[in-house]
Amino acid sequence: MGIEIPATPSPIFFVHVMKTGGTALIRALSPSYSPQRCYPTAAARFAEKGSIDAVLERTRGGAEFDLLTPHVPAWVAEEVAPQHLHVTVLREPTARTISHLRQVAAYEATPDDLEAIYEIPAWRDRLRNYQTRLFSADESTYRSEREAAGPADSAADADPEEVRTVLLSALATGVLDATTMVDADLDRAVLRLRRMDVVGVTERLDSLATQLTRRAGVACEQTGRVRVSSNRAVVSASLINAIEADTMLDRELYEHACKMSEDR
Repeated sequence: MGIEIPATPSPIFFVHVMKTGGTALIRALSPSYSPQRCYPTAAARFAEKGSIDAVLERTRGGAEFDLLTPHVPAWVAEEVAPQHLHVTVLREPTARTISHLRQVAAYEATPDDLEAIYEIPAWRDRLRNYQTRLFSADESTYRSEREAAGPADSAADADPEEVRTVLLSALATGVLDATTMVDADLDRAVLRLRRMDVVGVTERLDSLATQLTRRAGVACEQTGRVRVSSNRAVVSASLINAIEADTMLDRELYEHACKMSEDR
């Protein structure tokens, strides 16, 4: 017996964590919604998909969207779309970080070697415990981090290459000020993750699609991977060890996500 799909799908705010297979999920969801009711719009996707300020301005200003899929922390969904179905996908943290590094390696004037990228503090600090960061933050954290980060070129003697790296790493991760995550941050992240309506993991996207068909009434069937990096550089054991040591909080959060994806 098939799943009965309602005529009108439920509105969704998808907390799109980078490099978790979210683009495939968005492509599966989008046909169920009018393009005019999706955010970011096609015209604004590049400029606004990772901008917290843009999401807050567009939604708090009275604009109404049925499907929101930006790269923003989970608190934004609670703030601007409390009545939407809140959905997210997490990924095994070592694999997610390596995937992110492969994307970074494609940027101009960035090292091709993944380990070399990870040794750069501006990148490493933003990628460690990345998923925990997105779920532990709140608006006050965001405002204080913006203030702490300040203008990247504020110092008169700032090295132009360092400024470029900081700006690029902030843009490519959505992390302004890379504060160190601690156990209390994990506790907050777990609580917020538990408040999500639908939680999936990259390794079981098909199961998530089934949940969304049932919970949201969307014809969400094709979730094959898209936007897979062409960088196939060998990943050294030392890099894997470094990432594993840097993502211990993320691993605990991911384990919670795995259990939630099974229970629901």
